[in-house]
Amino acid sequence: MMESILAAVPAFGVGWLAVARQHALYREAEFRDTRAAGRKAMLLRGSAGLALAIIAVVAFWPDRLDAAEAAFTTAFGAIFVVLAATDLDRRRIPDRLSLPAMALALALTPVWDGHGLIDALAGAGFGLGLGVVFFAVGLLAGPSGGFGLGDVKLMALAGLVLGWPDVMPALFVGILLAGGAAFVLVLRGRGKSSYAYGPYLVAGTLLVLLWPAQFA
Repeated sequence: MMESILAAVPAFGVGWLAVARQHALYREAEFRDTRAAGRKAMLLRGSAGLALAIIAVVAFWPDRLDAAEAAFTTAFGAIFVVLAATDLDRRRIPDRLSLPAMALALALTPVWDGHGLIDALAGAGFGLGLGVVFFAVGLLAGPSGGFGLGDVKLMALAGLVLGWPDVMPALFVGILLAGGAAFVLVLRGRGKSSYAYGPYLVAGTLLVLLWPAQFA
């Protein structure tokens, strides 16, 4: 137990610092030159640090995963947390992080126990296909609040990391959470406001990544 608690301390720092530097990931110059500040910045950084600390505690909990699996789980947890933060910050899921993360997930399949290449590709295909469907529905619904291509790539990344069939409950949970939040916005008269789906997709992905047996 002490190892998992000790892992939480640097994990909190990594989450905080990664989000503090996330503005460098944006393609748009105006976003790169203007980072989040004030209360919003503290909320994003603190939430990211706390989320990654929890991920590290669960991943390194005694008798759950071996050291390599725990490290991989925490590393991808960090990636997903940053992608959620960028979506909350600027409604962007940057290719500068999501695409290298896809390559890394593929590269690790030979050494990440339980994450075979075929399952990873099948998971990515499912995530990509479902994402394209939601993207098309968003286009028909109008420019406000619809899925973006970044969300599609995020779903493909979730599929690569989780593999088949674990990606199914992960995306189901994420879409359910996003739908619930969208419903609340509609009730509050903000149904046409810009909306970040990424954090909810990330939440579903992390739940299944950390507790796969509960979603089998």
